[in-house]
Amino acid sequence: MMKNKILVVEDEKIVAKDIESTLTAIGYDVVGLAESYDEAISIFEKTDPDLVLMDIKIKGKKDGLDVAKHISTHNKKPIVFLTSYSDEESLKRAKTCESYGYLLKPYDERSLKNTIELSLARSAESEKLTTEKDDYKKLYKASKTMPNMDLDLFDRRILGLLDDNARMSASEIGKCIRLPKETINYRIKRLIRDGYIKNFEALIDVTRLGMFYYQIFLKFQKITPKIEKDLVEYLHKNPEVLNLQMMQGGHDVSIMVAYSSPIKVRELMSGMERLMGDHISSKNIHVMISLHKLQQKYLLPGKQYNRKSMLFSGHPVLYVPDEIEIKIIRLLSADARMKLVDVAKEVGQDSRVVQYHIKKLEKNGVICGYTTILDQTKFDDVHAHMYIKVKDSEKIMSIIEYFDNTNALLYAYEYLGDYDLSLCLHVENMERLNSLLEKFKEDFNSHYVSMDVANVYKDYKINPISYVPDDATKNTKKKPRA
Repeated sequence: MMKNKILVVEDEKIVAKDIESTLTAIGYDVVGLAESYDEAISIFEKTDPDLVLMDIKIKGKKDGLDVAKHISTHNKKPIVFLTSYSDEESLKRAKTCESYGYLLKPYDERSLKNTIELSLARSAESEKLTTEKDDYKKLYKASKTMPNMDLDLFDRRILGLLDDNARMSASEIGKCIRLPKETINYRIKRLIRDGYIKNFEALIDVTRLGMFYYQIFLKFQKITPKIEKDLVEYLHKNPEVLNLQMMQGGHDVSIMVAYSSPIKVRELMSGMERLMGDHISSKNIHVMISLHKLQQKYLLPGKQYNRKSMLFSGHPVLYVPDEIEIKIIRLLSADARMKLVDVAKEVGQDSRVVQYHIKKLEKNGVICGYTTILDQTKFDDVHAHMYIKVKDSEKIMSIIEYFDNTNALLYAYEYLGDYDLSLCLHVENMERLNSLLEKFKEDFNSHYVSMDVANVYKDYKINPISYVPDDATKNTKKKPRA
């Protein structure tokens, strides 16, 4: 561990050497001994110490208080006075230098060490607060260009944290953004009430349960609001249907389902064809082989993000869940923020047993993460899907990284079908979307075959993951209650 560096400003050489010996013995690195104002400033600028131990009376016309004033003005490093002066005038001047401590000679080793440690801790906390304040200033400046200012920066930071981990507690969120947990709970409830948050859900890799995600694209002709309503009601009745999006562009409808067999997909399609009749002019079915979940960077466009992608792939190791785990999957898919005690109550097991099974599902990749489903239409932006057929599948990751660097990418889906890749994009306006598309065409001109774009104007959350194939539990035994 690196030692903290200390500069000693003391004009009596014997005393200075004694202080150096004491500091070295208790674990500090003394980077210099200064006798005068000029020498102190010179050593300070060359060595950049973590703390300055300062006497008031030093050689020259300027004293230690002048040194301290210069340092506190140009560099916020902590200063501790170690002096024989205890008069009111010296104390008054010391206060103006933002000193962290004032010790009188003769000193004892314990008091000196405690004062230095407390000063270093206070300085670190102060530096952290200053950094956060600067970050807020940048975010506030960026927020002036954000649409929908009904959300303040705290709301957006809460949404960003819940996007990363929907099970993060109010206390943990509060520590990150320095608000009481009661305030966090109030704000989350308000965001739900006002429709910004649609749901909290676990990201489930159904391929590990012997199932696959399918994406169905439909094109309509002569559709009416009543037909659309009938379609939504029909899909609501199918527990395997997870999501429905109404679009304008290359497709009119996108439906995500999870099935253990393609026969089930055909049965669903047959039901829709009977319901819709001749209104379906074309259909296109894709098998999803990989999902990438990126951070929703539009929430805080001025923030620096670390690249993070929660994903699952179509190369699963089959996992056989027991009855407890099937119940957990269903519950957390419907509400990822459900408290552990409530999950345990629904499952009929002790909280520790449930926690063990949740960790097991996470470790085995069945639960890939927890996220928050937002109503994108509340942000007055453009929510679009881009569908790409590539020449070389090895370029898919390059395309995903390319769009992630634009801060517009929310999800990326890799398909087996007519399209190889689908990108879910969130941009501030059509001008920005068109600019991204033109730049993509220019940079990847030789790497893709075709590209379609559709704007989403209605996004339905139909059902959570509630279906687990019967054969997933055929070898499991019912476990006794803990």
